[in-house]
Amino acid sequence: MSRIKHSLPLTVAFAVALPCAAASAKPPDQPQPSTPTTGTPTPGTGTTTPTPGTGTTTPATDDLTDEEIISYLEVYNDVGLDNNRKNRKSMKDKRVKKFAETRIKHANGAKKRLTTMRTRNKFKPKRSGDVTNYETTVVEAYKDLDSTKKGREFDATYIDDEIEVMTNMVDTIDRVLLPNVDLPELRDELNTVRTEVNSDIQEARTIRDNLREQQPVT
Repeated sequence: MSRIKHSLPLTVAFAVALPCAAASAKPPDQPQPSTPTTGTPTPGTGTTTPTPGTGTTTPATDDLTDEEIISYLEVYNDVGLDNNRKNRKSMKDKRVKKFAETRIKHANGAKKRLTTMRTRNKFKPKRSGDVTNYETTVVEAYKDLDSTKKGREFDATYIDDEIEVMTNMVDTIDRVLLPNVDLPELRDELNTVRTEVNSDIQEARTIRDNLREQQPVT
């Protein structure tokens, strides 16, 4: 009986010691990995994929009116018209001069159509900040001609400037004006201008290639 009384406490102590020893042998808790910031997002969490129709560089012109759209076209026509009239006398190449005459003809034709459209629809002039910014961009594109030497260098600079302005106009029509136009007549005008400008761009690029090759263009 005495042995049982002594061995029983030892057995209990041994049983208690085993879990303690096991616990002390466990490695320290490792920190949980943080949620990765890259890779495929977890469903239901935010992503960086923009909603269709957002996250582009197109100006915020959801409220662009037909009056403002006409103002964009008038700026393109007026600034381009002034530039071509002023610089014709500085051009040397015959094909460059002919191109300038074409630009003047297209601008005058568009001005007449827009004036008629304004009168018919009783549109009042409306100049927003976006239109003013666009005008500044066009004016700045032509400024280098003021300090360019007359002759072939001037012709090449003029053509480069015209390509820049015209390409910007097509981009503006596609991204800003056509998506916001309401009046069917004005939509037709935008498409007419777009067709004319694209044709002028192709002609200007041909002239530019010839000028770069230093080949006389007659």
